[in-house]
Amino acid sequence: MSMKSIVTLIGGMLLLLGVQGQVTQVWLVVDTVYTEEQVGTFGTVEAGSVVYDLYLELMHSDDKVSTMYGDTTHPMLIETTTSFFVAAELGIAPNNYELMSSLFPEIRASTRVGVNNDQSECSSQNIYLISSEQNDWVANLNDGQSVNLDDFIGGGWGVEAYADQGCNEAGDDLLVWIGRFTTTGVFSGVLNVQSFIHGIPLDYDLAEDLPFGPDSITEFGCTDSTAGNYNPNAQLDDGSCAALGDLNGDGMIDIDDLLDFLGSFGCADDCGPVDLNDDGIVNILDLLILLGML
Repeated sequence: MSMKSIVTLIGGMLLLLGVQGQVTQVWLVVDTVYTEEQVGTFGTVEAGSVVYDLYLELMHSDDKVSTMYGDTTHPMLIETTTSFFVAAELGIAPNNYELMSSLFPEIRASTRVGVNNDQSECSSQNIYLISSEQNDWVANLNDGQSVNLDDFIGGGWGVEAYADQGCNEAGDDLLVWIGRFTTTGVFSGVLNVQSFIHGIPLDYDLAEDLPFGPDSITEFGCTDSTAGNYNPNAQLDDGSCAALGDLNGDGMIDIDDLLDFLGSFGCADDCGPVDLNDDGIVNILDLLILLGML
């Protein structure tokens, strides 16, 4: 499909469907904070840089994300108060990201866009980038500049919804990753998203004018308050929840957990799941609880 055809398709859907909201939330997750400068072959990540991952939360596990877009009616903003780090010569959509980042650590922090649900087979997924000479947001972001897609032609990025082996499907956690952005500044913006309800062809949905910024920042972690590794600060469950007493998270409570427990016996400060009765100290009372579970 040509760029003109894609832009026409998006414009037509705006007219036919109007404003809806299959995307329920935009989340920012902090992946890494660089306390020291990291110099690499493909560039230097400045001290104070924060690596943000941008996620969309959808309503159904089989919903599919297609396109992020912006135009005059509904601008798309991706902004920082400083600049974005982009690995030199790779650009914002490198297909060999996983391999390259294992060889050159600075590439892991490189700003890039995509559409996938973090399945391993999605790591080299191809995406399309829609840009124009009048507002070349791809070139601007490659140069580390902010994006403001607010012109008549518009643009954005996305995937072919039915040719990606389910990489853009929300899945059980209802989350689809759409980009990584690294900056020393304040990161914020506004998104417009085209999705497919239950993955059904031609059953489109548009979520428009979705803001994100510092208030959108959350953590991945265990959100089950009854689990031994419950994280009260987490709003996005990462599937790591372990039963109380399962200290190594292997699904069993056995001698290995007892050994882990004994290694922390006497802890009196931020003891985590080893403090089984949550009284602030790991002592004989916790040991009795664990022994009762073996």
